[in-house]
Amino acid sequence: MNLFAAGHLYGSFISFWTMLETLRVKQLPMAMIDDYDEIAEVIVDYQVNALVGAPSHILGLFNAQKHRLKGVVKKVFYGGEKLTRAQARFLAEDCGVEVIRSAAYGSNDAGPMGYQCPHCVGGEHHVCSSIQQLEIVDMDEDQPVAAGETGRLLFTSSARSYPPVVRYEIGDTGRWIDEPCACGRTDPKFELQGRMGDFFKAGGPFFNYRQFVNILDQQLDYTGPVQIHVYEDGHTTVLKLALLEGHGVSAAQAEQTLLAHYPTIGYMMEIGLSFRFEAVVQPMSAFDVVAASGKIRPICDDRGAV
Repeated sequence: MNLFAAGHLYGSFISFWTMLETLRVKQLPMAMIDDYDEIAEVIVDYQVNALVGAPSHILGLFNAQKHRLKGVVKKVFYGGEKLTRAQARFLAEDCGVEVIRSAAYGSNDAGPMGYQCPHCVGGEHHVCSSIQQLEIVDMDEDQPVAAGETGRLLFTSSARSYPPVVRYEIGDTGRWIDEPCACGRTDPKFELQGRMGDFFKAGGPFFNYRQFVNILDQQLDYTGPVQIHVYEDGHTTVLKLALLEGHGVSAAQAEQTLLAHYPTIGYMMEIGLSFRFEAVVQPMSAFDVVAASGKIRPICDDRGAV
């Protein structure tokens, strides 16, 4: 079943429709609708054993319909967002999914850029080197990064001619993996590590959205979406963390864990700057989403311009 978003110039649904059609795979074109009951009914009626879609939507589906889907859906191929360790474990251990893989790494502009083999874990991908050239350059200048260092990803596509895609900055960060892959493929291997937009400023220092996600994943096994709001309460800068209800993590737990494991937050509180950190647990309807794709916005800067 194809659960990627369709329309609004969003390319994933039609791209995967074409790929699966070329592979002669039977597919049901459901798209990213929000009626989880209807999706589950069709999956059960037609015994759909594999899903392709965005992690936040697929996780929402299993949260709502796990009792109907367990034992039916065996494979999940995701794209467009990162899947955390805790989220993957939820799908495998609680929902009975046997294969969890990135469907592909690509963009509307540059096309397919990376793929996962059975030995890729997390954000690791091989470069689609038959049609792409990848450079990983320093965050501040266009110089190759040192071995193992994180940098900006620049793609040059030999499959795009009008307009040409040359040294295209996709907005993601990553690092090279130099060790030969156990699959035997010689396509270069890299690991996605986050978005350049994951870094934001709130009350002085820079924060990294991905670090919030990783701490919640590793310390609390939180599997739901994470959204950060930055706004002003008078002269005080407020950093508010929003989590989804029903995932076993309270606002107090989130606050205490992040204060303990994210030193920058504690530092801001200790030195008495005009800064406040708080967490809330809320329903899905309270999250700010992108209309075109249905994705939850990771960072919402609600501060008024001067």
